[in-house]
Amino acid sequence: MSATSGPIISIDKELCTGCKRCTEVCPVNAIEGKKGEPQTVVADRCVVCGQCVQVCSAFASIFDEGVAPREAKLAERGLLPTVREPLFAAYNRGDAARVKDGLADAGLFTMVQCAPAVRVSIAEEFGLPLGSLTPGKMAAALRRLGFDRVYDTNFTADLTIMEEGSELIKRVTEGGALPMFTSCCPAWVKYLEQTYPELIPHLSSCKSPQQMAGALFKTYGAKVDGVDPATVLSVSVMPCTCKKFESERPEMQDSGFRDVDVVLTTRELGYLIKDAGIDFAGLPEEAFDKPLGVYTGAGNIFGVTGGVMEAALRTGYELITKEPVPKLEMNFVRGGEGVRKATVKVGKLSLKVAVASGLANVAPLLEQIRSGEADFHFLEVMTCPVGCVSGGGQAKVLLPTDRTVAYETRTAATYSHDEHLPLRKSHDNPEVKKLYKDFLGEPLGHESHHLLHTEYVPSNQGYPVPGPGRRRVPAPARRQEKVAPMLRVTPLIHRDAAACIGCRLCEVACQARDLRRPTVGCLEEPVVPRLRADRRGAAVELAFCAHCEEPACLPACPEGALVRRDGTVSVDAAKCRGCPHCLAACPFGTIRIAPNASARKCDLCLTRPGGPACVEACPENALARVEPGRDRKEKNLAAALALLAPGTGRQAAQAASRPAAGNADDRTHKQAGEL
Repeated sequence: MSATSGPIISIDKELCTGCKRCTEVCPVNAIEGKKGEPQTVVADRCVVCGQCVQVCSAFASIFDEGVAPREAKLAERGLLPTVREPLFAAYNRGDAARVKDGLADAGLFTMVQCAPAVRVSIAEEFGLPLGSLTPGKMAAALRRLGFDRVYDTNFTADLTIMEEGSELIKRVTEGGALPMFTSCCPAWVKYLEQTYPELIPHLSSCKSPQQMAGALFKTYGAKVDGVDPATVLSVSVMPCTCKKFESERPEMQDSGFRDVDVVLTTRELGYLIKDAGIDFAGLPEEAFDKPLGVYTGAGNIFGVTGGVMEAALRTGYELITKEPVPKLEMNFVRGGEGVRKATVKVGKLSLKVAVASGLANVAPLLEQIRSGEADFHFLEVMTCPVGCVSGGGQAKVLLPTDRTVAYETRTAATYSHDEHLPLRKSHDNPEVKKLYKDFLGEPLGHESHHLLHTEYVPSNQGYPVPGPGRRRVPAPARRQEKVAPMLRVTPLIHRDAAACIGCRLCEVACQARDLRRPTVGCLEEPVVPRLRADRRGAAVELAFCAHCEEPACLPACPEGALVRRDGTVSVDAAKCRGCPHCLAACPFGTIRIAPNASARKCDLCLTRPGGPACVEACPENALARVEPGRDRKEKNLAAALALLAPGTGRQAAQAASRPAAGNADDRTHKQAGEL
């Protein structure tokens, strides 16, 4: 199967509004462009982490003019024609079609592996709660797609610990570049090659679990199944967009072939399952195939920040001391974005470790190492905020508030899976032991060094070191009474044009408000929000229903589908037949009608507990729900109470006409002046 060419991360200039939310999450300043204009990815600087893909909310609206047809964009992005979700400006290259073709080729023997973080995210693509743990359903879905062997990257995560742990012990006891860096995260490796090439010797020579599995598929796996390695199609499902880059590195072919032929993201696996018409939620729980599908809890926690470190410590402690580790849960290395340091007593050795999540957080540590000031032995680095569970290829969460919940629940599910597995230490994995006995020999041995280790080389140099403080601080909440037009009595949504960045997140939130399924995979085209958004070049202009006191749309509807209650006008979708009468009658043009859809107009989210979804989602607090009528009543009541209070009203006026007589009169004068 031929390799796919072209950039892995791209920004569609037709869709990009220049809101620059992607630049805020880019850890290496690889996205450039003026605000309000389409952005560009600097390919040589990009570490392919895909965080821009996760945060982008500028999408192809059915009402946008001058935009290429959806079918053309699907083909350009490498997506299956059956994909129904909205298309956003920032995207990663799709490879699901290549896998579908491979599965249909009777001459290929297909093997697939799934990363730890995929099993806590894939169910979100089908409407299950955030963080649902579904390893068995995932394995069942892959079998129904037609894979001959369904294996697990967790197996080679355990194998990685055996190799990496042995390498660390050797460096500490016999000498070598310290601190040793983990090499599981390809975006981190790419960043180090580009920005700190002189520190490359500190990287573990271990391949990532994905690449170890690929090498074993076409050697040991092919031998177990008695198939020609040349016929093996090696596929991986990853939460990370940079795994595509890693699999295509020229050195990753120690099996004699390309070790991993195709990498799918979690979302792309969702596309394949939907394309095949598989009911994911209704699938039974099935086990992964043996031998390369057996794993321990230590292999599973690779998917979260601190997981590689914790797994290494569980095994390292027992390999060095020959005694059981006192406690498996090592909370001192667990956490989200940031840096954690600890000193672990391992026999007579005091092992100093550090865990860094986010490239901006690792830069100070690298400067310490460069200057010779670092005093620790082992450093784990993850590029994404809380590890692989928040990777760029994971199920895309629509709203920022849900994203936080997703990260928390995915992390919790990962640790829960570890706690409930019968084996929780990598060196206890029986199939790993058998692999060494029958095929590899021993950790760091000749065969394992050939298949499971690699070398890294300097790449482009001189890029700016990322640092903290690049994220936009949300604007303070605006006082609604300052923006409310007081000649009105009906409520409305006010937009602060100066604060709006045109990110279109309000439109996505509006469409998704009734969905109660917070990921993009559960949202289908066409997106017809209740607010009106018009493109003006790259910028976006928003307009909301004014909820007129005497609405012209109400009597214009021949079906009686428009209903007025609580000062607002809403559409009864059951009655609406999509005729244009209300649209023609509206003096503000804030009603939208898509093909084969009922009329859509803002109803202020009256039935939504949190209020208007657009207001809640706006990252700049540029939107506010205002109720001029209520505000007027409150102001009138406050003024009346002030007039009746002692020292106000007529008394204050009389006091104001007399000469000043001290502080009390001064205060009364000031109080009266505020009225």
